Amino acid sequence: MSFGTIYNYPASPRSNWMKALADYLELDVKTVIAAESPDFAELFPLKKCPAFLSSDGFKLSEMIAIIMYFVSNSKSRNDFAGLTDKEKALNLKWLS
Repeated sequence: MSFGTIYNYPASPRSNWMKALADYLELDVKTVIAAESPDFAELFPLKKCPAFLSSDGFKLSEMIAIIMYFVSNSKSRNDFAGLTDKEKALNLKWLS
């Protein structure tokens, strides 16, 4: 079953690599170019990318939030962003 859909702008460095992260974390994520999706503006009225729509309808925008959500939902690589609180904080600092 698909984990969800990531909406992106291919030329944007904030979103064009999100599919690769999902693949690395072994999450089944579909990629959709936001500008080519007729539903994007209705789903995400602020039209911010990247944006994520999970298979259960949960919506999330903002790159860091999506990254942390992906990592925390990875069954095989949930330690990717750090094992300890300090490692996780340092990763979040780097992302910020």
